[in-house]
Amino acid sequence: MVFYLLLEVLVSAVSRREFLGYKCCLLLRRVVLCRQMYELVESWVPMAKGSSMIQRTKQDLAVGSRKKNATLAQLKSGHSLLLAAYRHRKNEEESKTCPSCNEEPQTLEHWLKCPGTSEKRQEFFGKTDISPAALGEHPLESLVLARATLGRL
Repeated sequence: MVFYLLLEVLVSAVSRREFLGYKCCLLLRRVVLCRQMYELVESWVPMAKGSSMIQRTKQDLAVGSRKKNATLAQLKSGHSLLLAAYRHRKNEEESKTCPSCNEEPQTLEHWLKCPGTSEKRQEFFGKTDISPAALGEHPLESLVLARATLGRL
């Protein structure tokens, strides 16, 4: 309620083109930011009962440590030293070929489709055709797959 009252006073002063001064402008900015934050929090309240956004946040928290979250983010972006193609970009002496199949460079896309890791993908995800989006949807399974197939986790 205080937000509305203060905001109305400040907006009416601005609309009348009155000089507000530096401190008043800062106060207006704080009020607007607080109101936006309040509306954002209010919009989340209906989602609290079984929403996919809430469940996804719980899954991300279930990953555990900051190191695991960082590893997962690196894998999702393809910029992980666990992937041979990225190691090759950092050090050209390293081979970029996939160690599981020795056919293609081991990029994120190849790792998720590689014939050498299909058995583990089936075991952990229940299917062999996995998109990069699945890393975000199933973070725990993704980390277990990386530990089992990339080995250096």
